[in-house]
Amino acid sequence: MTAFLTALCLALCLRCGGGGGHHGAPAPMLFSCSGAAAITPDQISITCPAFSASPLLMTVVIGGPTTSSDIYGVKFDLVFSQPIMTFDTPAIEGTLLNQSGAATTLDAAASPGDPDRVVVSITRTGAVSGTQAAAASTTIVILGFAATGLDGTATVTFENAQAVDSTLTPIGSIGGMCMATMCTLWRESSSQPSSQS
Repeated sequence: MTAFLTALCLALCLRCGGGGGHHGAPAPMLFSCSGAAAITPDQISITCPAFSASPLLMTVVIGGPTTSSDIYGVKFDLVFSQPIMTFDTPAIEGTLLNQSGAATTLDAAASPGDPDRVVVSITRTGAVSGTQAAAASTTIVILGFAATGLDGTATVTFENAQAVDSTLTPIGSIGGMCMATMCTLWRESSSQPSSQS
């Protein structure tokens, strides 16, 4: 009887993966990020780590001190040239617009029918004045992106970018929100793919 129970336990252990034939999990996907624009006053750009596991966190910042002290809201689209990543909600508000305890509204979502475009807007709410970015770099919002499972390289660019003051008038001094950040995705067990032109 003891021998039978021992054999039965051994068989169950083998069926549950205690023996050979175990397959490890796929190697994790890794991001590399390069080519972000330098942070200069009145310019909005992206910072991201040189290497990161998924999700990759991209930090949208504004260089300061800004010439405007009445920044009330910022909007932009973030567009990827290749579907190697997908927006990983929620977005995280930075410190620019909620200074002095101001209430804000943050909306960030993939564009319907265009998952490689993330539409972002963040604004103060109510009858309050805007604010200024006094530091050399002030965070507007942090966006997370998860790997889709596809290797490759994508160029990340701003489109439809605009900052407005408390009268909702575009702020002309805050411009040039154009940048091209290269994001490359590969599996940890393989070599990093070369950048595509």
